[in-house]
Amino acid sequence: MENAAIENDLGYIHEHNPIFLETVKNFIADIDDVLSVISAENPKPLKDKPDCELLQKVLIACENYSMDDVDTAMTEIEIYNYEKDDGLVEKLRKHVDMMQFKQIVQALTDLGFTS
Repeated sequence: MENAAIENDLGYIHEHNPIFLETVKNFIADIDDVLSVISAENPKPLKDKPDCELLQKVLIACENYSMDDVDTAMTEIEIYNYEKDDGLVEKLRKHVDMMQFKQIVQALTDLGFTS
């Protein structure tokens, strides 16, 4: 596919792209299945809510645009599953993956965190 794109071979791409996409979707589904099994066999410890000190570290790291510090704090946060986080950790993870620091700062500020 890459060579066809370089050579501008649209006929090849149109013919083979659906098969390629189906293969990728199946591969991703297989990975999800394996991760689900691993997660079921090794559940994370349960906590009530994320640690305020760690959320504060995430806020400060985002304000300073420090990806290393964000990753460190999120790794500590994600050691646990939470009963009462209202999806906060998942939301933070999505923003971290997209390096959306301003959205993270806003979400944590809305919850009353300040630097």
